[in-house]
Amino acid sequence: MAGEFDELMARAQDLATLAAGRPEAERAEHLLGRVRYGQFLVAIVGEFKRGKSTLVNSLLGHEVVPSGVLPLTAVVTEIR
Repeated sequence: MAGEFDELMARAQDLATLAAGRPEAERAEHLLGRVRYGQFLVAIVGEFKRGKSTLVNSLLGHEVVPSGVLPLTAVVTEIR
């Protein structure tokens, strides 16, 4: 996984370098900063009661979002 992150970081740096002096420069620098600090937006969507909360908990390595037999997360949830 570290290799993939290093590759993503290198590509974001390349993009910021190529965009320097252009209208896209600010956006490219913003992207580079998000990659550098590990800030990613991930949307998990799906049908009712299909394991979205369980998937989030599994990805994070511990129970952050409640999950169970009855619906527990019926609103948009942002995890930081």
